Amino acid sequence: MLSRESVRGLSAYFESLVHESARGDALTLARHQTFIASRLLGGALALCVFPIYLVVGGKPSFLSALAFLWLLSPIAIAIYLSRTGQFAIAHRVSAINFAGLITYCAWLTGGLASALLPWLVAVPLEAGLSTDRRSVVWAVGAASAGLVGLAALGATGYNPSPLTLPMSPAAFAFLGAASAMAYAAGLVVTLQLVHRQSEYAIEASEERYRLLAENVNDMITLHDRRGRVVFASQAARQLLGASAPAVLGDGFFEHVHVGDRPAFLSALNRCRASNEPMSVEFRLRGGAPPTTPTTRGSRCGAAPCPRAIASVIPGLSPSRGTSRSTRNPRPVSCARAARPKGPAAPRASSSPA
Repeated sequence: MLSRESVRGLSAYFESLVHESARGDALTLARHQTFIASRLLGGALALCVFPIYLVVGGKPSFLSALAFLWLLSPIAIAIYLSRTGQFAIAHRVSAINFAGLITYCAWLTGGLASALLPWLVAVPLEAGLSTDRRSVVWAVGAASAGLVGLAALGATGYNPSPLTLPMSPAAFAFLGAASAMAYAAGLVVTLQLVHRQSEYAIEASEERYRLLAENVNDMITLHDRRGRVVFASQAARQLLGASAPAVLGDGFFEHVHVGDRPAFLSALNRCRASNEPMSVEFRLRGGAPPTTPTTRGSRCGAAPCPRAIASVIPGLSPSRGTSRSTRNPRPVSCARAARPKGPAAPRASSSPA
């Protein structure tokens, strides 16, 4: 049994193999690390099983030896990802290679009647870990091509004589189904680990965003598709004379001068539609001087949620107690639209700049 220290050592080793371009984001790092580790461990397992096969089955034929050599190919794919950091390309190559290996082994063990045929289902499932739609399409195409190829070879009669296995057909069928189920379970565990790492990354981003929003004089708000405020920083009390919870919903909109409300909503709509920074001048109720917020569309991540729009309104100057000059508005944008914890927390997913 591996000790906890050994597992940590292996994890640190696989992490050291990740390309430098993937080290900036915790979630990307976890995906690269998982991909590299699974391919290297799979190749190492093939090396360990080959001597056992020699003892049980004797001298392998050329076709059998080629299958074992093919089992070592994931090591080369892991090295490619470690050297280049091209995650999507590595997943596509891995899907094609995996589908080809399953098709070849199924061809050697009975064609469409082979017990290894259910393994083709694992090809698109594994590609789903890439979070890249094109990689999934490539994987589905590779698995479908393998199935069609087996059917074509069977129809033309171009099949080798089934290999003599050191077990009964029923035992081989059980082994094929059990191994496919175990592999699918491993994919589920991997998906859970990546999801947990994603949650940790989102929580860390939320804390950084909240720390920034609560410690600047500028008032930061997040708006939903209808312009309603879903988050407001504590600077609302200084700028509007109202607490942050009171600004939520339509509370902030009530402070905007009636004549400037159409321009304000128009800027939010243009920002959401074009995903580009927008600037608009408006007046606050009660005779407050004009201010210039800068809004920027913030794309959501994997979670299916509407876009959030971040608005930054220059606050009051600590030295003079007046608003900042609006002649040269400085574009300010939020790198992430997060979900800070607390009563004024917005419900948006993390988003790249």
